[in-house]
Amino acid sequence: MSEKPFVPAYKYNNFGEFLTEESPASVLEILDSYRAEANPDLILTSQEDKKRILIENKSKSLKLSLRFFKVGSDEDGERLKMSFLKKGGSIQD
Repeated sequence: MSEKPFVPAYKYNNFGEFLTEESPASVLEILDSYRAEANPDLILTSQEDKKRILIENKSKSLKLSLRFFKVGSDEDGERLKMSFLKKGGSIQD
């Protein structure tokens, strides 16, 4: 992988929450390019009605939910909070 995927974000707190101005669709595209190049075991599922992306790794039995919340907007665009939530498995493996 020649270039690491990068989502411009600011740490919101210490619990896996980040502020970003990227849209959920562009975050999904970045995650999909990472999956294609570096980790083909990942399964990404976009659930637009629930405003989240499910991330699964079957080989590690890991399930994560990436939720998006609107925080506010300014002259540059909309601010979103991304929140990671572990649904199952171990992150340490």
